[in-house]
Amino acid sequence: MRTLHPRTIARAVAALAFLPCAYSSGGSTAYSVAKTAIYVQKDSGGALASSKYPYVFSAEAPVAATLTVPGGAPLPLESIQGSTSDFGYTQSFTTKSLSGGLDAIYPNGTYKMTNTGGPTLSFPLSTDSYPTSIPSVTSGTTGSWVGGVLMLDPTTSQTLDFQNFSSFGGAGVAGFIQLKINDLSSGGSALKKQEISIANSLGIPQGSTPFTSYSIPSGTLNPGDIYEATLQYATALGFDTTTVPGNGVITQFENQLVFYIVAQGMITPQPPVLTTDIANQSGTTGGSATFAPVVTEGEVQVGGNSVTLWYLNGQQLSIDGIKYVSNGTSLVINNLTTADDGTYFAKVLTAGGLVTTSNATLTVNLAVAPVIATQPESQTLNSGTSAVFTVAATGATGYQWEYSGNGGSTWSNLTDGGSISGSQGPQLLIQGATSGQAGEYECLVSSANSSTLSSAASLSIVNSPSPGFLVNISSRAFVGTGANILIGGFYVGGNSLRSVLIQGLGPALANEGVPGTLAHPALSIYNSSGAKIYSNTGWGSSPVLLKAAAAAYANPVLQANSSDSEVLLTLPPGGYTAQVSGADGGTGVSLWAIYQLP
Repeated sequence: MRTLHPRTIARAVAALAFLPCAYSSGGSTAYSVAKTAIYVQKDSGGALASSKYPYVFSAEAPVAATLTVPGGAPLPLESIQGSTSDFGYTQSFTTKSLSGGLDAIYPNGTYKMTNTGGPTLSFPLSTDSYPTSIPSVTSGTTGSWVGGVLMLDPTTSQTLDFQNFSSFGGAGVAGFIQLKINDLSSGGSALKKQEISIANSLGIPQGSTPFTSYSIPSGTLNPGDIYEATLQYATALGFDTTTVPGNGVITQFENQLVFYIVAQGMITPQPPVLTTDIANQSGTTGGSATFAPVVTEGEVQVGGNSVTLWYLNGQQLSIDGIKYVSNGTSLVINNLTTADDGTYFAKVLTAGGLVTTSNATLTVNLAVAPVIATQPESQTLNSGTSAVFTVAATGATGYQWEYSGNGGSTWSNLTDGGSISGSQGPQLLIQGATSGQAGEYECLVSSANSSTLSSAASLSIVNSPSPGFLVNISSRAFVGTGANILIGGFYVGGNSLRSVLIQGLGPALANEGVPGTLAHPALSIYNSSGAKIYSNTGWGSSPVLLKAAAAAYANPVLQANSSDSEVLLTLPPGGYTAQVSGADGGTGVSLWAIYQLP
């Protein structure tokens, strides 16, 4: 599958220092398609193919464009979220396999690039034409390879010798060589040299042969700083500076070498050790994920003297402090999207050397909104009585009740206080409701990264001179098993809904000195049709229930976290049955009680 990565791409870094980057000087820009082989060097033995991602395909344009792959569908180039001076649109693909794996996705042939109002550009990528020479640092330096990095003395002049680019300009229409040495500790490109074998108007030095060495003057490198060096050899199969005036249109194959330099300081550092590797992570869209390797020098965890480079699918991430946040060696990825799904690893560099983490995957799942199983119900109550709105949902982690007094035109969040409690819970209690509280009520039910809005329920207030008033009914009995449980019936009369508090008690009786009580009562409420409308096996120390019990003068007062059962319901007129049984099959003395809220 093709992988698009619409994110900031650092220009002078290991996997992405493409030839077109060189053409941004003097206000010129470039359209390009390229295949690049990535090499790394860690010792005097020379360059080796990257073990993480040895091949990369790239396509870039300064404006929004569409790339058509031979035999494939058009693909939009994705906008880079980076510096305005950088190229605006890019696409890249890395592979762990040999070039055949890359060629299967981005085959040889002619690529087309189009943009609104511009000409159709052709990029002939024929049979793989990577340069025959593999770039590597050979000799000439007084430094030494230690811990995977090249140690150089910044107080003396240093010379880097490179393997000769023997096919410079011979395999295609042009050859290109570039060296960049980038200071990772202090930032900025410290050193740079480049040359091309064809006349050009893009501000790049021209020569007939490549340079094979580079001298670093004494005092140029900062003692103790860590540098990333990128050496590029490229063969351009197409180099066009006329089709789009002021812009290059480039087709190329490239070999790219990455190695790291440490400017030695006064103290000889210990080599870094990866003591805790990164592990696979998962997250949901909109959330965050963290990779946290631990690297030590001796007995001390590395800190400010280190540089950590993070990669996603072989491409280096730009740490912007918003989307990608790095603290020491860790990486936090915020506002997850499915584009963050992939394989991550890190390179940690210190003055003592280089360590690389293993690969770890991040799996990003789509956030699942809570599912509301029970919607709040509209009710008509007599003025001065209590209203209860209930919502039940699966996957819910938060609740926010809202109120509208103008038929749903505008809504405001409710807060606890006065006659209102439970504004951020599954049950909203309004004690002594007045006509000023008539209106529409709804609940926004949320999960970690998503939310669902309940349907609206209306509260209507009437003034009845004789609404009827049930104060309290209770009954105590021994609860057995099977048919020998505690059953009590009650009837809500009148012509309006009533809010009632129903209890199934066991531990609360034990606190009053009653022996042999039911340890874990289960309370179930059935309507006249025999349908279970609510159940509870532990009141959960709900502040709403506690306030309702106080308003009804319920006694005894339930203790926090007790196993007593209690529900708060708003019921229409009709007959009901309350049943108390042992939640765990146990037996004992229990009491069921019902209170009408004033």
